[in-house]
Formats: sequence, structure tokens, C-alpha cells
Amino acid sequence: MTKRVPASVTSTTMSAPTPSSILKRRTPSDYKYHLSYLTRWSDNDQYAHLNNTTYPHLIDSIINTYLITYCSLPRNPTVPASTESTQIGLVVSSWCQYVSPASFPTTLLCGMRVNKLGKSSVDYEVGIFEEVGEDGGELPASGLRSGRDNAWEGKKGKMVVRAVGGFTHVFVDKVTRKVAEKGMQDVVRRGLQRVLAEGGSEGEKAKL
Repeated sequence: MTKRVPASVTSTTMSAPTPSSILKRRTPSDYKYHLSYLTRWSDNDQYAHLNNTTYPHLIDSIINTYLITYCSLPRNPTVPASTESTQIGLVVSSWCQYVSPASFPTTLLCGMRVNKLGKSSVDYEVGIFEEVGEDGGELPASGLRSGRDNAWEGKKGKMVVRAVGGFTHVFVDKVTRKVAEKGMQDVVRRGLQRVLAEGGSEGEKAKL
């Protein structure tokens, strides 16, 4: 889960690691795990579109949903459970590229993948999409199926990318907050390998 990094680890907000011209062409099929988000009235700001602070929450939510579901990340790090990982992920850098605005009411589709998988760290990328009519007009808010490899239900238009972002996790012991000598636990790594992007790097090619 997203936790404040200790003083010994530097946390930064960075620019997108991929050129914006490429991010603007992202589609849901570029991602391996998907979740839907039904927007709320409170997501809109005074300019009648989703406030920019909404998107980092969506990025955080889909990543942690995946980690809890497929990587045994503890729901509550202070409560031990034999079936859960003894590690947690600390965010050390984050970024978000805003492409085009969305407004309430609508249903967004979030897609997630892993771009780099290191010994103790992982770089995530999340795309946030909205379905619009073929003429670019709005469609009524509709339902989505959630989960790995699932598709948009009742698709009537085309998918438009609204934002692409992500962050870097470093996995540490949930008690000592230190990186393990052997890196992240196998249960965490196996789950992350399932959503490693085509052409993504792992091991020697990735940092940490």
C-alpha cells in the first residue's frame, strides 16, 4: 500500500518516463489488469471537469487493489496474517500526464501494468480511459467488468485516454521499513510478473 517513505529514502514527483506523444496513443489493450470507476459529483471542480487530484487516487487504488488481490499485500500492515506478505511497498516517485478532461457523470476504465521489475522495486503505469461516441460526444454512464483481461461491457463507442500516470514502489519489511537482502518476496514478484508489459524489463535491466 502507499506509505510515507522513511527519511533514508528520497521521494520525488517526476515527469513521465515515456514521451507524451506515446502516452496519448495508449489504449486499454496496452494494459493487463482493469478496474472500473464510477465518477462522483464531488470529483468535479469549479471548471466542471474531474479535478486533477482525482487521477492520482485512481492510480493508487487500482495498484493497491491488484497488490492485495494477487500479491498478498497486507490490508492492515499492523495486523499479522500468515497468508499475507511481510512486506509493504513505499512510494519513492510518482508522475501523471493529463491528456484530456473527463466530467461527472461517467464511468472510467483504469488499466494497469508493470514497466520495470527490479530486485526490490517496481515501476507501474496506469492508463485512465473514457468511452465516448464515435462522434466524440458523451455516452450515458455504463457498467464495466473488473479484473485481469476483462473488457468493457456494452461497448458502444471508442475509448479515449484521459490520463496516464504511475509510481515506483520499493518493497520493504513492514516492521523495520528496510529493504530485504534478497529483495521482494516471491509471492509479490510472481503477482507482478503477471502484469509485466510486453518489452518491460526485469532483473538486471531494472534498478534496485
